[in-house]
Amino acid sequence: DEAAAYSKKYNVIVVLFIDEFHKMAEISPSLMESLKPRLEKSALHGFRLIAATTFQEYNENIAKNRALDQRFLQIKLSELPKQAVIHILRNRAKQNGVEDLLDEGILEDIYAESKSILISNAQPRASIDILNSMIGDTVKREWMKDGKLKKEFYTSAELGFPTEKVICRPLLKKIIRRTHGIDIDNEVDVTDVISALKTRLYNQDNAIEVAIHGLEMAAQGFSELDRPKFSFLSSGPTGCGKTEMAKIISETMRIPLKRFDMSRYSNPKDAGAFADDLFNAIWATPNAYLLLDEVEKSSTEAMNILLQVLDDARLADSVNPDRVASFSGTIINLTTNLGSEVYQNMAKHQSADAEADIALVYKSLTESTNSKFNSAVLGRIDTIIPFH
Repeated sequence: DEAAAYSKKYNVIVVLFIDEFHKMAEISPSLMESLKPRLEKSALHGFRLIAATTFQEYNENIAKNRALDQRFLQIKLSELPKQAVIHILRNRAKQNGVEDLLDEGILEDIYAESKSILISNAQPRASIDILNSMIGDTVKREWMKDGKLKKEFYTSAELGFPTEKVICRPLLKKIIRRTHGIDIDNEVDVTDVISALKTRLYNQDNAIEVAIHGLEMAAQGFSELDRPKFSFLSSGPTGCGKTEMAKIISETMRIPLKRFDMSRYSNPKDAGAFADDLFNAIWATPNAYLLLDEVEKSSTEAMNILLQVLDDARLADSVNPDRVASFSGTIINLTTNLGSEVYQNMAKHQSADAEADIALVYKSLTESTNSKFNSAVLGRIDTIIPFH
């Protein structure tokens, strides 16, 4: 009513913007009912209403009221592209007086890491949150002068960073490790991993070589942002060292090991529980070493949950779809006892460094009467590692 009166008095079209519009519905459903006739006649009374909310909140609080829903023209805003986000970050840095403290390429690094870790948060918010934390860590002291906030910033030397600019990748690494428990650079000497594997795994030189090659490729940044860091299937008889390899790699690389006994999900009805358990594990530890033990004992439905994880490195919470766990920092290791007949029938596998015939292993896995594997799942993992 006030907007209509203002419009009439000053001969202007009034635009009302209401942020968090869904909260009006949560506070007072009757208020929303009284709003409907006013929206219907808003054009005649010289005012327009722009309301902002999220997809989930709109579906829960607005869409169910069909009469109210029909009075709005929906405009769905997508995430901003990378260059737009970088421009916003640079402006944010300028507003905070730290533009001269930015190390070369750091804004691109912030964007890449936020896309990888904070996939539940849209851009540019995810990147801005990280930049704000980094700026906060650089403030040495602040005070008010002439009504304006003044700040003094630490130098790189004071914070112990080997860079000229203080807002740098070492600071980004520190922030993400503190807030998310993730080491984005995973600074581990690969020779330590090789030494540990060869010391603790007996007669598995070929398996070790294949695993190390995959880990090196991931460490050098060859894995895609929308795929797990490294995914592979360990295949071989019981007791040959498949699970031990997972323990050695996770310990040596200092990556938390999340182990799933897939026999717990043998019933097709358990697929939902598997999805929930998987989500909760990676939501809490985004850079985990994910060990899915004896996958042949799970149901096909549970295995199919892995399709989107291996494809897009993401899995939504069944309770709150807006919460999405990122698997882009994980190593995913499936193990199976299927295919062991390949080793029994091929004499060359008696040698520790003999290369296994992957085509035969693949055929054995897909054609076995007890197999839960299909070409879709196997086609999405990076490699199969046969154990002697």
